[in-house]
Amino acid sequence: MCSGERKMKGTITSMGIVSYANVKRVQIEIEGETLDVEIPDKLLQEVGADPRVGSEVEVELSREPGDLSYWQIVMSAETYLKQEAQGKIYASAGGLQVVIPSKILGDKIDIGEKVYLKLRF
Repeated sequence: MCSGERKMKGTITSMGIVSYANVKRVQIEIEGETLDVEIPDKLLQEVGADPRVGSEVEVELSREPGDLSYWQIVMSAETYLKQEAQGKIYASAGGLQVVIPSKILGDKIDIGEKVYLKLRF
């Protein structure tokens, strides 16, 4: 991930439900890698998003919030675990888990750093 912003297109490959909460677990394939993000049902309803398997989604990962007007959902997540062998970076967005493939994140990010995840369905 560069200090700038990079818009990417992805396809929703899986939708699940977190059993203990009204939260959807959405898996998005981007450039052959899978981004996994938990999104509250209420938030999806508020922004009028109805994500479904097979639908396209625009995604942006950045270290700065930047211009947010285009995006339906913006999450500020703090990295808490790097699994370099698996190529995954785990982050928490207010307790919601985000798993980011290091290949689409790009340059190095350290534990405790923020990443902004922006979505448009």
